[in-house]
Amino acid sequence: MKRGLLVTVVSAVVLAAAASTGAAGAQGAPDRVADGYIVVFKQGAVRDVPAVAQELAEAHGGSVFHVYRHALEGFAVRLPAGRAMALERDPRVDYVEPDAVVELDVVHAR
Repeated sequence: MKRGLLVTVVSAVVLAAAASTGAAGAQGAPDRVADGYIVVFKQGAVRDVPAVAQELAEAHGGSVFHVYRHALEGFAVRLPAGRAMALERDPRVDYVEPDAVVELDVVHAR
């Protein structure tokens, strides 16, 4: 499998697991990242993802933690409490989800 495709698949799995609501692992619900959110742009709405991520984070008093460019276009951000809903109202933003630490068990079939 090509590296780019593997990164895309892994990113999509991790984000899907983090975005799942009500899904609890063996140890319970995923641990929330303090003041952390994943922001996903509408498809094709942003040309320069890193620049717009920085612009939005600064406008809402936050800081960019990571920029996603492969499985989706968006970024991870740390924001002051209550700012995520305001960020979600930006017309370029598709949705905002709380960031969480998830663990995946990988089983290799032979």
